[in-house]
Amino acid sequence: MVDRMGPIIRLTTSMKKNIRHIYRYFFMKNYKLRSMVAHHESGHAVLGHIFGHLVAEININFDLDKGVPAYCLKQYRSDTLINNAFENNQPSDLNAIPQATVELAAKRYCCSLLAGPIAEEFHQRGINSIEPIHIQNTHDFRLCFQTVNILNGLYGNNYSTFIADNSNLASFLLKEEQIWSTVAMLSEELLNSKKLKIDQTKIYEIFKIGGIDNYKANVGR
Repeated sequence: MVDRMGPIIRLTTSMKKNIRHIYRYFFMKNYKLRSMVAHHESGHAVLGHIFGHLVAEININFDLDKGVPAYCLKQYRSDTLINNAFENNQPSDLNAIPQATVELAAKRYCCSLLAGPIAEEFHQRGINSIEPIHIQNTHDFRLCFQTVNILNGLYGNNYSTFIADNSNLASFLLKEEQIWSTVAMLSEELLNSKKLKIDQTKIYEIFKIGGIDNYKANVGR
């Protein structure tokens, strides 16, 4: 029995690796899928910038080891420790930080997260036809839900509308003409890049062309 099970386990591992290769192949061939992902990651980047994060790189190359088609790398400024606590579900790391500081960081974190799937929805279905179920089925939404659980655990159950409020804020901002056009410019730059990647210098050139820093001054705190 053990001898018979061995090859099956090895075959399963091999199949998973092959599936990742096949998925990468179709991802690279499928412009519509790449465009969807490019808008998702650009949404993260633009609102991340508006809410005070330093966007280091956007990359929609397929990560063969992780089996995922995209990632957007951001380096955070003063919120690094807090964001790590949210992402890694470690509320004890927040005990020594003032509540107001944690709540503001949570707002920045969740708006930046929700901007990805919302931008993807806008790109797919039109800027006024968002379907919440598509947002709720994303990893970004689950991270926001985890963040709310941390806030509730630390400060009491006063955050029942936190995700909805920040989703509405992210949607409102993305519908602004300058912001959405900047998302579109980033997406186009990504798709035209042979490596499907934009470095920090180019990202901030596009931010400047988009003229979105006035939004940063108004809502990024």
